[in-house]
Amino acid sequence: MRARQFVSPVLVRNGTATVLRHIPLDRPTFREANLQSLLFEHPEMIPVGEIEPIFDGLLPLARELRVGSGFIDRSQG
Repeated sequence: MRARQFVSPVLVRNGTATVLRHIPLDRPTFREANLQSLLFEHPEMIPVGEIEPIFDGLLPLARELRVGSGFIDRSQG
């Protein structure tokens, strides 16, 4: 496993670098639907291969999956 780097990510676009800022989880500045859409369209953003290589190459099936007790991604709290 590679050593982790604890630095701020930098987005480089058209020769301009922008340091990305941390967004506290208790004060999100985005809608969950936007994140769901982004991850559904670009599953490669989730580094599954770095966690467990055998599961690399995610294939999204649904943004929210309804099961008998509700939706899988929603908490019961």
